[in-house]
Amino acid sequence: MSASDTLIDLEFERLQRMKAALEPFSAVKAHRAFVDTWLDGFGSIEGKKDFDFRVLADFMGVRLNVRGSVEVLAPTIMEFFAIPELGESVQRRFRQSVQTLDSAETSCWIGLSTNSVDLGWSLFGGAVEPATQWLPNNRTRASLFAWMEDEGIEVLESLHMSALVPANVGLLLRPAGFDVAEQLISLQNAFSHLAVDSPRPLFDVLEAEPPNGLSLSVVLTTDGLAGAGIVCHEPSPGLVEALHDLAGLANHAKHSQLRSTLGVEGPKRVVRAVSGGSLFVEYHLPG
Repeated sequence: MSASDTLIDLEFERLQRMKAALEPFSAVKAHRAFVDTWLDGFGSIEGKKDFDFRVLADFMGVRLNVRGSVEVLAPTIMEFFAIPELGESVQRRFRQSVQTLDSAETSCWIGLSTNSVDLGWSLFGGAVEPATQWLPNNRTRASLFAWMEDEGIEVLESLHMSALVPANVGLLLRPAGFDVAEQLISLQNAFSHLAVDSPRPLFDVLEAEPPNGLSLSVVLTTDGLAGAGIVCHEPSPGLVEALHDLAGLANHAKHSQLRSTLGVEGPKRVVRAVSGGSLFVEYHLPG
């Protein structure tokens, strides 16, 4: 067995462990056969590939994300887009977009959540245009680009968020001289024609226990700006617990069970408090 074969076997075992950890919380039924088929094929991938396994947990449930190279995951995503329910126009736009992706700066991902399967891709290195070309709302795009230019915003990552809602695009931004309140207020001013709610309670937590590694998250849709929030890359245990409390996470024990199942001591980062409500805690499988 080659070194690459051994790597794939280990990655497949990690994926199966994460899927098993997700099972107690998952209500996925309609897409189960598709996911199982993809998992079966994952073990036969040839060549050395690098995959990133994550679990997102919030008060709505648990989600598994697997990210990998375009060459490996794009065919699976294309297969998913062949289902008639998505419509020919969506399928055609997605095929055209995938063909233009630069594999050196792109990763695809598959997400298994409590009620759906989401597929998409991430673009790194400030690739804003390929992601936002899906958005027909030119006013929103123009406002975003103008605001980014004025504020000296660095784009860390753009993310096509869901195959099921193909016009959703997320941007992870790193503003210069980051100030949580000021940046969100500035963003709202730039999009004054849209309603954006700030996660005000989150400010109190961040001010009481300032974390390291903050960036700004923006979510765009065909209708405009859906939400803005904060990504904390290095949360302290106290901040994570406070976020659980803020979100009213009655199933906090579920998170503890998840961490125990995965062998994770604690979350790697807190992801997106969008529109003041949705709080996510992201876990990485070690190894």
